[in-house]
Amino acid sequence: MVPTHQGRAAERILFESLDVRGRRVLSNTLFDTTQANCEANGGIATNIPVGEARQPSSTFPFKVSEAGSVSRHSGPCSHRRCAQGNIDLDALAGHLRNPSEVACCVFTVTNNSGGGQPATLANITAASSLCRAAGVPIILDACRFAENAWFIKQGEAHYADASIPQIARAMFDVRPPPHCCASHHLLNQAISLPTHP
Repeated sequence: MVPTHQGRAAERILFESLDVRGRRVLSNTLFDTTQANCEANGGIATNIPVGEARQPSSTFPFKVSEAGSVSRHSGPCSHRRCAQGNIDLDALAGHLRNPSEVACCVFTVTNNSGGGQPATLANITAASSLCRAAGVPIILDACRFAENAWFIKQGEAHYADASIPQIARAMFDVRPPPHCCASHHLLNQAISLPTHP
């Protein structure tokens, strides 16, 4: 773990260490400082959210209803179409056909620059599998992981009976250690950051 004073400092260290110059940094949608640090280091920021992310009036699963409650859907989410914070897995797979052109994939939970929309655990897991198969690092931008875990509990039937800490641990188990700004939101979350032995 490398503690930094803010997320933007962690992003700078991350992109310098990954040598992103001339290569793509894929994401469900990069946060503004994340994209700025990517581009300042010569990286090519490439946002590939699901198409529904650009449709604010959509009633896509995980959307908040007019009454303010999260609507459940029947059955587990599919990997392709689940929540507006998801990454487009077809687009991700397409970019990963040329792994030397991709520095990493940054998966933001919740998708802050995409309106704070959550991503499903099914989508996070599928994206991680694609990246690992291609030998491309996947980084979880986990600043708002606890609320994303709550949305997973509300929206993914498989996790309806799981606790928020159990869901958070499952999110962290699918990829290497995350980066997040603990002073910013994490300390306000009612959950401890999962650790690995």
